[in-house]
Amino acid sequence: MSVTMNVVGLLTLLLVTQLSDGKIDGNSSVEIEHCQIDRIPGVGIADDGLPGPWISDLFHRALFNFSIKHVGSSACRTQSDMYDRHLQNHTSWAVRMSESWNRYPIGLLAGNRYDMGIYDECVDVGYPVIGQYCLSDIKLKPLAAKDYSFNRTLDLDDFGNKNAWKTVLGWGDYLDKVHRNGLNLGICIPNSCSALDLQTSMQNELDRVFSPEGIKAIVRVDPIMCTIGGDMYPYDKNFYFTSIFLLMLVLICCGTTLYHFIRISYNKNPKETPNESVGLFCETFSLINSSNGLLKFDKNNELNSLYGFKVLMMMMILLCHSLFYSFSNHPFNPKFVESIYVNGPDSLLILGNIVDPFFFVSGFLMYLNMSKSFQKSENGLKKIISAIINRMLRLLPAYCIMMAITSHILPHLGNGPLWPKMIWEESEICKKYWWTNLLFISNFIDIKYGCLIVNYYVSCDVQFFIIGVIIVYAYMKNTKYGIRLLASILSLSLFVPFLVTFLTKRFGIDMLYIT
Repeated sequence: MSVTMNVVGLLTLLLVTQLSDGKIDGNSSVEIEHCQIDRIPGVGIADDGLPGPWISDLFHRALFNFSIKHVGSSACRTQSDMYDRHLQNHTSWAVRMSESWNRYPIGLLAGNRYDMGIYDECVDVGYPVIGQYCLSDIKLKPLAAKDYSFNRTLDLDDFGNKNAWKTVLGWGDYLDKVHRNGLNLGICIPNSCSALDLQTSMQNELDRVFSPEGIKAIVRVDPIMCTIGGDMYPYDKNFYFTSIFLLMLVLICCGTTLYHFIRISYNKNPKETPNESVGLFCETFSLINSSNGLLKFDKNNELNSLYGFKVLMMMMILLCHSLFYSFSNHPFNPKFVESIYVNGPDSLLILGNIVDPFFFVSGFLMYLNMSKSFQKSENGLKKIISAIINRMLRLLPAYCIMMAITSHILPHLGNGPLWPKMIWEESEICKKYWWTNLLFISNFIDIKYGCLIVNYYVSCDVQFFIIGVIIVYAYMKNTKYGIRLLASILSLSLFVPFLVTFLTKRFGIDMLYIT
């Protein structure tokens, strides 16, 4: 018992001593020492001139009750006011327009630049207001001329205690990363309002919220990115002409195939042709004859493995160019796309080097075939011209049909948020610069004027074939002269790219940028 009392007394003495040191009385306050805790980035007081609220909160604050006001035509203002009134009453069509797009962007730090909303929900609104979907382009920049860049760490996902705003404002110099200071936001507005009306209204609302935080939001709305439901691309005479031509071609192929099938089925002697001209026409367009030629396999041909390798390379080119379109427009998983640039083997999928094996095996097969032809003592110039013309004629029919479909048919076959930007623009380019593909020089013009950009390798292949045929002919006729010619062209092929890269300060290997 005495021990217990002693312990209680000791604790009481210590408590009184601590209270005396703390100077506690009725008119004083308790002085408490505490540990210094680092501020959570992006929360509370702004650090280093950066905004206090997060970017998504600012967007939500600016666009929560957004509608087009004080701009546009009288019809636009009338429909915007109607939209506001019906939205307050929770009318179904107005609510569908409102909820079809998002005011609070997500995944910005992960590289999600596209917040498209629900396209179909917007354009399906048809009465009393027609819903119009617009995809805006928003860029964020600091108002003050300040450098927010930082050194990237070994782990690209670990940024320590750095403010998240620095990832948005300071990541613009890395070409292998998706820039975080941009956002493509889908918005649903009345059809009577123009892209300029939307751009002006959004700029006003974003300036009201972002400018006090030291951030400049630059809004751009391309008129081509504002669409309604259905096919909006204009029909012209070229569309009908191309459609009729393709329909006739399909009917001819079906008719000749049916004729070929009947002739094979009922003719006791297939080698006999009732009419030579009819038989030649039938063989030209018959799917049976074409498929037999395509699937024909000569077991005695020693080059089968090379032809098979060429087919595999062609399939890889098609695959990689499909990835080209996927990665360059709307990457669904930006982190995966970014990882490709730092994972060695995966980078081969997006570099242009995948076409090199195709060019190599094509050139080797060309040499084997043409060297046998040039061994004969016939007119060499005639053979060169004949080989080049034959090569072009084999490619041009299918190539021209592809350009015609891209220019006049494809724009009518779909719709969507990115359809006008991807398809309509390429269609207009093909209408103006189709001749570059026809002459196989499309790889010499600026890429922004390229029709069927992914088919640049076709022009390269034809050009390599022309140069290769000349070199092979020179080598077969005069070995010494042919070797000199080959060495000269090889030296030029190494020097010219170096000179262009050096003078224009380009990268040695052009990667598919994801910015």
